[in-house]
Amino acid sequence: MMRRYPLNILTKLQRAYPFSLLAAVAVATTLPCPAQDEREAAPVAPPEVEVEVEVEAAPAETGPDEGKVNAELIIVQGTPGEETYTEDFAASAELWKEAGEKGMSKVIHIGPENEQQREKLKESIAAMQPDSPVPLWIVLIGHGTYHRPAANFNLTGEDVSALDLGEWLDEFKRPIILIHGGAASAPYVNRLSREGRVIITATKKGSEINYTRFGTFMARALQSADLNNDGQASVYECFLHAARQTSAFYETNGLLATESALIDDNGDGRGSELELLVRFETSTNRIVDGDYSRLWSLVLNEDEMKLTPDQRRRRNVLERQILELSRKRTEYADESQFYAVTEPILLEIARIYTENEASPEPEPKPAVEAETPPVENGDEEQVESPVVTPGESPEP
Repeated sequence: MMRRYPLNILTKLQRAYPFSLLAAVAVATTLPCPAQDEREAAPVAPPEVEVEVEVEAAPAETGPDEGKVNAELIIVQGTPGEETYTEDFAASAELWKEAGEKGMSKVIHIGPENEQQREKLKESIAAMQPDSPVPLWIVLIGHGTYHRPAANFNLTGEDVSALDLGEWLDEFKRPIILIHGGAASAPYVNRLSREGRVIITATKKGSEINYTRFGTFMARALQSADLNNDGQASVYECFLHAARQTSAFYETNGLLATESALIDDNGDGRGSELELLVRFETSTNRIVDGDYSRLWSLVLNEDEMKLTPDQRRRRNVLERQILELSRKRTEYADESQFYAVTEPILLEIARIYTENEASPEPEPKPAVEAETPPVENGDEEQVESPVVTPGESPEP
């Protein structure tokens, strides 16, 4: 039975990646496009990447309510400024809310009618648990401005800057996906980048201050950007889809593109553009962003819904270890050493998936003899159903 686990997990890993992890070869680092810096907020230096083979990944402590949701989603719908943008921003916010509810997320919507949007956002973040397996999604829908040295997201009342968000989230060690779909959003990459986070911005420079379309396309991609047909649209797939739609918009209308979206998910503070990611997909000698963001989806497929937030985080840690080892494959003296190191990790990933498999069928009850007297009305025999753990289903 043990031999089936590597095959089992390879199938699941291939759903999330367009290539076999064990077939990945060593790739060299590249220099993605740097986002424009904020003088008041220097980029956070990423920690040293070390591959540690941890067959037993200890579960993290969870709060009493965390098992009830797959994610916590904060949607900030900024001030439209002009009536022209009101409908567009409201439609995007509604798409995010629908996706969050469908994915069993705890949704907080801070709309422009709230005159204290900045304080509400700060209070919402402060109420979150800094160390939790439940991913925290923060979506900024609206306009952005950039005046050296600060980049701001426009709210009703006082704006919120990249520096503000950075300070409010500095103590957070939980998975964070932040998406800023407005203008002048690039500096948020610099300030908020860190290992275990996905930062997406509509622009690659703070000086790109024109109205952006990327945020609208990102919202529309939430339930339609399943590029690898695994039943869910990952953050990475949504980014690719939205970036392509944005590029097509300018080409179709014969306009000069005034926005270039970035994604950063490796903690180096340097976002990657669509063009660089496309080159990475067709080449095996580059390492850019994309590995971590492939692991997270707001609307989950059937298999992912069976996992708890802690199980997903443990699985993600192990899968990233496999990726790191695969890129160092040529450093091993022979293939057997490589497989000796990776097999325990693959077995542990398979074990996580099988933790929620259905309980064994109960032993059949003895057949009732023909001469057994019938049960009188009102005293029907109560037959107990097999106990099934939440999230599981009895085997057929």
